[in-house]
Amino acid sequence: MGKIIDEALMAAGARDVMMSAGHKSVGDETLAKKVLPANGSAEPIEAGNPTWENLTPLVWRNAIYSEKAAGTAMAQLFEQQVALFKDIFDEKRQAYDQCAIVEVGMGTAELFSKITGNVDTLVGVELSQPMIDLAFELHGELKELSGSKVHLVQGNAVELCDVIERSVYPKEHAFWSEKTLRLSCMCMNTFGILPGDALKDAALRQMFLCAGAGGLVIVGCWHSESLPQGYKEFYRHHPELCGPCSEKDFDYEKGNFRSETGYESHWWSKEELETIVKRNFPWALEGLRLRFEVRGLGIFAICEIVQTVSC
Repeated sequence: MGKIIDEALMAAGARDVMMSAGHKSVGDETLAKKVLPANGSAEPIEAGNPTWENLTPLVWRNAIYSEKAAGTAMAQLFEQQVALFKDIFDEKRQAYDQCAIVEVGMGTAELFSKITGNVDTLVGVELSQPMIDLAFELHGELKELSGSKVHLVQGNAVELCDVIERSVYPKEHAFWSEKTLRLSCMCMNTFGILPGDALKDAALRQMFLCAGAGGLVIVGCWHSESLPQGYKEFYRHHPELCGPCSEKDFDYEKGNFRSETGYESHWWSKEELETIVKRNFPWALEGLRLRFEVRGLGIFAICEIVQTVSC
């Protein structure tokens, strides 16, 4: 089963990786060695004809996190996401001995780079080891804290708890105690691009089990009601990501976008997120306190685990 899941995720390869990416000059030789197209070519990708196999993580980072992208809708969403996490930890930390965040599919750890001072422990679980290596090269402060406060480990989302117990914190560690607030999350639509409902379900269930009683799970996706804005302010300005597009490529009612080059994206409604969250809550639903926040182009399902009573 694990091998099949790994293969399915790797088939989505660049797609899973790109959505978590950030900015550094493509001229940096060290980074260039790690982000060349999968076909080994150093030739630039033809504008307007991207493929997921050839796009590099830095393409996504340039579009969302670079200085050039400052002030754009996606950059603003990221800033608002960072503020959301800081607010939550500031509110909760007084009730716990320590606060920990676990990000599934953290890519190049952009969120971690902004909140190191707000939490005691940061654990990122990422399928791609090259992406983890790139994260440390991009963020020197995370590399300095690696092995103490910061742990970026290679692993599969559907085995999240086992990966952490095996690679970072054994079951008897204080990380797993009731005195530690554990917040599990997927951000910037990483959840939305997991291929297939089976993987989404398995990953979300593991996130709940990791957070445990008193913990939090946050899932951040692109919001369906903002898809028209996404077209006008993001997609049509970035053919290097999705190919040229026009409004006819968007189904605003269903929240879907498919370009002529085959790029696909789904933007989520509150009802969709509520359904999948409740379907995968491992305990009686009375133990789930669920609310939603819309920030910029994104919608966040914020799940508080009040109690873990069997169904």
